[in-house]
Amino acid sequence: MKLNPGAVAKITQDIGRGRHPGFLIFGGDRGLGRESAVLIVTAIAGAVDDPFRVAVLEGSSTKNDPARLTDELNALSFTGGRRAIWVREAGDSLTADVTSALAMLESQDPETRNILLVEAGDLDYRSTLRKLFEGHPHAAAIACDGGEAQAGELIDREIAKAGLLITADARATLLERFANDRALLHLALEKLTLYMADAPTQPIDGDVLSACVEDPETAGMQEVIDALLDGDAPRLDKAFERALSGGLSAVGLLRAAARSLQRVDQVVRAARGGPIDAAIAGLRPPLPFSARASFAAQCRSWTPASLDEALSRLIAAESLCKTTGLPEDVIASRALLALASRRRASGRTR
Repeated sequence: MKLNPGAVAKITQDIGRGRHPGFLIFGGDRGLGRESAVLIVTAIAGAVDDPFRVAVLEGSSTKNDPARLTDELNALSFTGGRRAIWVREAGDSLTADVTSALAMLESQDPETRNILLVEAGDLDYRSTLRKLFEGHPHAAAIACDGGEAQAGELIDREIAKAGLLITADARATLLERFANDRALLHLALEKLTLYMADAPTQPIDGDVLSACVEDPETAGMQEVIDALLDGDAPRLDKAFERALSGGLSAVGLLRAAARSLQRVDQVVRAARGGPIDAAIAGLRPPLPFSARASFAAQCRSWTPASLDEALSRLIAAESLCKTTGLPEDVIASRALLALASRRRASGRTR
């Protein structure tokens, strides 16, 4: 069955009674998805950090050891009570194992059985994992899709509640950065309201954003992006490893690369052989002046054809991350390095 995120808080009583043996949380809004996951796990186990009643598994390790999922679902808590088995970063490669797990849970006492929670990223309508939960009579699929409309409403509501003003460009920048992650958007708005507490009549503009709100793409990702756009494969390889060590995900880096290439594509097609600088000046949200020269040089080294190929490669790589069970960092690294190497080779021929 399908549920919307707003229904999660209302069904915690049913969760407590074991009505639903399993939940799938998926979609582009990772922040909203994690909020929903925390609500469900807390309803079952009382807290998300109880080692006796909560088991957190990674999708890749679960695929490599399917017996562990069954063992965890059948295990009893040393302290009593039902347990939550929380599988993160899941994909379609787990569909068969999850199908068996749900069938096993359905055969158990609803008031005492443990609960399976599967957390995934974006899953399109063809996803076998999504179809399993949406078509199941008792398990539930919860779509947590980000959207500019909802994010815009949140920005306007929080800014008005704080008695502040925000410029159109600053609002657009917030939407571009955080529309698909409500948790990060909440944090950014909290920082802004605290920062502006002593200057409530001054509107929030680009300078204010630069001063107190860290761009999730430029924080740890920008070195990867610059190396890719410059076609510098050795620098990209090192930057990619540092980004992963810093806690960034391989899929997140693929998406950041795709967003940056889409912006390059927007400039290249707008320029149509004319002045790149003029096309960059027309970007909304605007690019900081300090970054325009290097970005212009990067744009000049890409063509519409090479950008189409690069974006297709990144989309395919993200799909592989979600469906094959292979290590995501290996898939993402190979895709990014191949694009950087090809960009450098094509640059030498022009």
